[in-house]
Amino acid sequence: MARKVALEIEREIIRLYVEKGKSLRQIAQLLKINTMTVLHVLQRNNVDRRLPKRRLPEETEREIIHLYTEEGRSLREIARQFGIDVTTARAVLQRNNIKQRSCNEAIRQAMRHYNLDEKFFDAVDQPVKAYWLGFLCADGCVRMAETVLPSGRRGHAGIISVNLHINDQQHLEKLRKTLNSDSLVREYEINSRKFVQLQLNSVHLAEALIRLGCVLRKSLILQWPSALPEEFVSDFVRGFFDGDGCLCRNKSGGWHLTFYSGSLHFLQELAKKLHKYCGVSQRKPCQPKGVNCFYIRYSGAEDIKHILDWLYLNSTPEIRLDRKYEKYQVFLHWYKERQKRITGECA
Repeated sequence: MARKVALEIEREIIRLYVEKGKSLRQIAQLLKINTMTVLHVLQRNNVDRRLPKRRLPEETEREIIHLYTEEGRSLREIARQFGIDVTTARAVLQRNNIKQRSCNEAIRQAMRHYNLDEKFFDAVDQPVKAYWLGFLCADGCVRMAETVLPSGRRGHAGIISVNLHINDQQHLEKLRKTLNSDSLVREYEINSRKFVQLQLNSVHLAEALIRLGCVLRKSLILQWPSALPEEFVSDFVRGFFDGDGCLCRNKSGGWHLTFYSGSLHFLQELAKKLHKYCGVSQRKPCQPKGVNCFYIRYSGAEDIKHILDWLYLNSTPEIRLDRKYEKYQVFLHWYKERQKRITGECA
C-alpha cells in the first residue's frame, strides 16, 4: 500500500528516477519503501514516466487496445494473455494516447452488468446448488472490494472468480450456463501454461456464498456449511472432489483417493460424512512436513469404490467434471477385472 513520505525522500525518489535512471523497483529496494509509493510520488510531482524499450508488433498493440477499450479487460489480464509485463501493456496505452482507468473506474468496469441468477445460492435446495457450492468451496474465490460508485457514494463490489487449467474450460462453461450468466470465460497464460477464468460480479451472490461458508480467504478457515441438507451431501462432496480431490494410480498398480484442504476442521467433518454415508473408516487428516495443507487418503479398493459409487450415484453430466468421471469409469473397469481375477483364484 502506498504511503506518504518525507519531503527529503520525495526529492531522492525523483533524483534517482530522473537523473540516475533507476527503475521503480530499484528505487523501492534502495529506500526500503513500496513500489506504489514511488509511483505515487512521481505522479504527484508530474514526473513523466519512461516508456519501456520493448516495442510490440503493431498488430499486437491494436489487439491490446481493443481488449482494454472495447472489452474492458484489465492490464493484468492483457499482460497474462500476451506473456508480457503490465508495464509493457501500459506503455502501449501511453504511446497511443489512451487514458488508463483509475482504480475505482477499473472496479466499476468489472461491475458491468451481465445477466446472472444472483439468487441461485439463496437456498441450497437442489443437487445442482449443492454441487456448485462444493466446487466453489474448493476452487472459487469470493471477495468484497470497496469502490466509489458513479453517484460519488462509497460502496462494495462482490466478485466471485474461478480459475482452471484450459483443459477444464468446458466445466466453467457449465457453471456459467447454470447461473444463467453471459459473462465471458477468459483465457490467459502463465509461464507458457494456459488457464481460463470466469468472473462474476454480484454483491448479493457473494454475500450468499459467504453465509454458506465460502468465505473470503477461505483456504485455512473453510467450515462445513451448516445450511447444507443431508440429502445433498454427496452432491456437495462431489463438487469439492472435482475441485480439490484426486483419484490416482499408485506405483504398485493400485489406486488411492485423496481430498485436500488447508482447513483441518473441514477435512475432519468430511471424514465423518464419508464414514457415515460410505461405511469407510474415519480417517484422520495428515499434514505433509513444511506444507500448510492437510489431506485425507483412502487406498483400499473397496473403500474407494464405496466412496465413488456414493459420489456418482444419480449424478448427471451437468454436475460433474468430465475428466474425473472418466477416471472413475477407468477405476470401475480395473475393479471388475480385479474381482474376476480374485474369483478365478478362489475357484
